[in-house]
Amino acid sequence: MKTLRSKVSIIRDDNVVLTVIERHYSSDESIKYAFQDIAGRQFESIFFKFSAQNKVPYFICISSQAGCAMGCKFCATGYGGFFENLSADKMMAEVDIIHEEMIQTITEGSKTPFNIILMGMGEPLMNYNNVVEFFYKSREKFPFLNKIFISTVGIANRIIQLGDLGSLLNLKLYVSVHSPYNEERIKIMPVTKKYNIEAVIAACKNFSEKTNTRVKAAYLLLKDFNDTTQHAKDFAKLLDPNYFEAQILLYNATPSLPFERVSDEFAYEFANILANHGIETEVKISKGRDVNGGCGQLVKQIKEKTANRVLTPIQVNRRS
Repeated sequence: MKTLRSKVSIIRDDNVVLTVIERHYSSDESIKYAFQDIAGRQFESIFFKFSAQNKVPYFICISSQAGCAMGCKFCATGYGGFFENLSADKMMAEVDIIHEEMIQTITEGSKTPFNIILMGMGEPLMNYNNVVEFFYKSREKFPFLNKIFISTVGIANRIIQLGDLGSLLNLKLYVSVHSPYNEERIKIMPVTKKYNIEAVIAACKNFSEKTNTRVKAAYLLLKDFNDTTQHAKDFAKLLDPNYFEAQILLYNATPSLPFERVSDEFAYEFANILANHGIETEVKISKGRDVNGGCGQLVKQIKEKTANRVLTPIQVNRRS
């Protein structure tokens, strides 16, 4: 792993929109970026690529907020608090910096197709208007842009609203499920108090019908918490294969947070249970594990170095 701290800034109308304060280069060719805006707010992005089996293997994953108010217990971002919604211009600046470096060092040329993912810091659907403006600007600026992926913890009313734009903007929706049981999900995802899993699934079906696409139901495996055979069976029961496909995620563990990663082999066993229930399922291996690739990990590390303290996580009851 290599770290580079040379600063690059995006300047528009004589104002610095944001500056790269750190870059970390992973052994898997991912590059993790830490950005800072003029107000001193810090947030992250990551560039990564998957194997040649992906028709468009290049991905720029950006933040939509500085911090996050959702408070998911497995996520490093949530422990740092929420600071601001990022403007469409700041989100564009994240893409511009990474795309410029991507075409110089990684890909074949300036018109190489790539994907944008809103799966960095923040909940995109809590910054809805800026995010939608960013979608339109991205499509206008990058005619060779492939898909825009948006990941949400399940803001049901906004999912329904987004469905009206999904086909126009070629959006792919990811929804974080992480447990089929409301009483368990609420322990790690407080948003469940407002939007229970049934409401989230119904909203996603609505999105699927409007866009004629299947929603990707993401399931983050957390060792000894949500990883039993019964979890897999009941997760499968939530998903109608006409509307959903599943993605099993392996945890990019964060020091001081109370969760552990399962083995790759176990993740595939879990995925096979869903597949046997008729759900198209993939296992997604974490990218950038050696460069704090998980959401909020790099900014958390930078802040802890600056403050000379460790952000203390809330304890979560796990299975005995």
